[in-house]
Amino acid sequence: MDKASPLRIASMRLLFIGLCFMVIFMQLIPISMTPQSIVWPDVILLAALALVIRRPSYVPFWALGIVFLLCDFLLSRPLGLNSFLGLIVSEMVRRNRAAFREMVFLVEWASVAGLLLGAAIAKEALLFLTFSDVTPWFDWLIQLGVSILCYPLMVITVSTLFWAWKSQPPISKVFGRAT
Repeated sequence: MDKASPLRIASMRLLFIGLCFMVIFMQLIPISMTPQSIVWPDVILLAALALVIRRPSYVPFWALGIVFLLCDFLLSRPLGLNSFLGLIVSEMVRRNRAAFREMVFLVEWASVAGLLLGAAIAKEALLFLTFSDVTPWFDWLIQLGVSILCYPLMVITVSTLFWAWKSQPPISKVFGRAT
């Protein structure tokens, strides 16, 4: 349970939404100093997953829905598909937050990688079933790999910006006396 004040929670929600707007704006800028062949991770989804595990009150369901849907609108993604999958993945993590809090980071990383892989496969399957343009498998596999590899950097960044470390006491007591 978060013991943060309502003012702190509101300010962190605004910070998250503001940072998401900044990421969207940076992706919309027509001038780029990086080569076009570089694949970028899905920064907003990774930040949302890291925050849902560490401080779920900072990223409520409605804020994630607004940010993901705005990404779909502005970045010309299939409307609602990435939003739906992002919300499903983040709510699966939120539902199993107690387990994620007790995980060692490598297990957490592997679990998030599995969720991202499942979401990517579901996205491509839904695009295929609706006869939409499907990205080549190599391209979405590289995007997925980059996102998985960047998850530790995103966890460090999010934990530092939002003061949301995973140092809370564990929920279950495997060893020790039960009182």
